[in-house]
Amino acid sequence: MTAAAGVAGGQILRMLDPDEGVPPAWNGTIEIDAFGATTYTRGWTPQAACRCGAADHLARTAAAEAAKAAAQDRAGATTGAP
Repeated sequence: MTAAAGVAGGQILRMLDPDEGVPPAWNGTIEIDAFGATTYTRGWTPQAACRCGAADHLARTAAAEAAKAAAQDRAGATTGAP
């Protein structure tokens, strides 16, 4: 129980930090194996028909991240950085 609460709290704090982006558990689950002391993150695709807006948010986030990566690539090409 304590491990699950700690992981959940960390995910919430990461979500609130604008510099961190979306947490690993966004649209997914984190499974904790207490016996093996391991974790596993499983992603879930939002359903397009759901009215919660998760699918739309995922598309906007992906587009924003692609634009940011392209801008960084262009900046690297302009400065000659590898």
